[in-house]
Amino acid sequence: MQFWSYGPFNVGVSGDDASWRRTFWEEVSEYDDDAGGMLKHAIGCYVFIMSRAGKLRPWYVGKTNAIAGFHGEIFTDHKLTHYRGVISEAPQGWRPQMLLFPLVTGGGKLSKAYKSDKALIEWMERTLIGMALAKNPLLYNRKDTTLLRNCIVDGVFGEFKAHQRYDGAIAARKALTDHEDWDA
Repeated sequence: MQFWSYGPFNVGVSGDDASWRRTFWEEVSEYDDDAGGMLKHAIGCYVFIMSRAGKLRPWYVGKTNAIAGFHGEIFTDHKLTHYRGVISEAPQGWRPQMLLFPLVTGGGKLSKAYKSDKALIEWMERTLIGMALAKNPLLYNRKDTTLLRNCIVDGVFGEFKAHQRYDGAIAARKALTDHEDWDA
């Protein structure tokens, strides 16, 4: 079981829908030979991010195990509402982009096991949501995030107040996150 990582791909989400979608899928299709199939029809997970000056901030995590794959899932009206909300509130200079994480078979091909791989893809989505929440507590995902949003692990996720900066929390932060805002 393996997920490959692709992107970030630029997401227009403004102007003529057909035009920016075509541009997006053309950019994705450049990886089709490497992916051993059509990446846009792959199943797996995706993350809508905003980027600026090398910084990437996750805003929405999704999954698909439908026959239509990423192509049929990531730009539904419901998702576009989330993306456009993020874009409208973003400070100047932040660009919308998408990361794709297709599930890959042991033979290095994009998986098409729509039913049998459902549990694995759901696990991957929950894992990515937890990681995304650790980087951005304003993540748009709401479903199944109540425990993640309310759980605090000193040094790893949740608010980090002065009283939480003890040796164990500092070690956990260094070992399990990429945050560099504390000195040991």
